[in-house]
Amino acid sequence: MLKQGKVVVSTAGPYARYGNMLVEQAVEQGTHYCDITGEVLWVKRSIKQHNDKAVANGTKILHCCGFDSVPSDLGTLLMVDYMKKLGKKTDKASGGESRGCCRGQWCRDCDAGSDAGSHAWSVTQGA
Repeated sequence: MLKQGKVVVSTAGPYARYGNMLVEQAVEQGTHYCDITGEVLWVKRSIKQHNDKAVANGTKILHCCGFDSVPSDLGTLLMVDYMKKLGKKTDKASGGESRGCCRGQWCRDCDAGSDAGSHAWSVTQGA
């Protein structure tokens, strides 16, 4: 079915539980992939697993194109802007979730055996 289209758009998760096979098959078939996930740790794993083959065959993988990803993107932007106002250089941001009520994040952590929810977000400032 994926070969029949140019792009597959996935709008339902939890992606950590149901999304990996679709990304894998999209890349295998040369069909571009887009989703609305906000499951950042799954995105990281997906990129690590599928990026090289996608680049090799010209397939585009586009995660986080929707509502779920907006809060974390805005939070990161606001923190970087705040650090700039303080005159600090931002090298990277890292961390995890607070284990809120999002079913996708809960399932992701259960499936992955992750302790991501126990970590707080932090910003590392450069010299």
